[in-house]
Amino acid sequence: MPEPHKRPYRHPKDITAYRVKNWREYDQALRHRGDITLSMRQDAIGAWTPPQTGKQGSQPVYTDLAIETARTFRLLFRLPLRQTEGLLSSIVTLMGLSLPCPDHTTLSRRQPTVAMRQQVERAPQGPLALIVDSSGLQVCGQGEWHTQKHGEETHKCWKKLHIGVDAQGHIVASAVAACSGARVIIPPRKDAVLSPTGTISPTQRDQHLLAIERAGRCTWKRTSGYDAQSHAEHAFSRCRRTFGGG
Repeated sequence: MPEPHKRPYRHPKDITAYRVKNWREYDQALRHRGDITLSMRQDAIGAWTPPQTGKQGSQPVYTDLAIETARTFRLLFRLPLRQTEGLLSSIVTLMGLSLPCPDHTTLSRRQPTVAMRQQVERAPQGPLALIVDSSGLQVCGQGEWHTQKHGEETHKCWKKLHIGVDAQGHIVASAVAACSGARVIIPPRKDAVLSPTGTISPTQRDQHLLAIERAGRCTWKRTSGYDAQSHAEHAFSRCRRTFGGG
């Protein structure tokens, strides 16, 4: 009979115990997740409707800002065009503003031509702790049902998305170029061995292996900073939960 599956052994010092001690702040943060506060700046109210052009013909009623706002609500709540029109109209009414809301026909016609603006933040002063991660996005290809029905070979095309995340979990770059002074931390395989000159002139990989042998893999991840990769993984997860898998 086959032997039962055994869990890999982990040294007690490598097992991390998470204990919440600031219960008051933690409880307040959970309540704030359900808080909804809506406000509109005065400059945004003034930029909602475009100025008159003075030319013949019908004048534009909504600026790109109004279309972008409606498009953001539609993407965030995954709404059709008519429900987006109703949601934006009710939000403007609740805030006590007398602003026209674009109808679903206008949204359908103008949203392909309006580009979503990216938030521009101030450049950080000094060194930046940047966490780089990549995720595979399936852009085309047939599914398993098509393969089983028609007997064709599965051919999928994947595109990698690379992002750079800072220590606070904010996405600061979507394409990272090679930069000088960067320290790359790559965990070695579990069955990796030292190089022939590992004890005399160890490379960065050999240093990682020696540190893992002394303190354990979990401790090495914590001391080397490799566990900071979770910030990038959380950023991917947050975007997928907010905007969906599409």
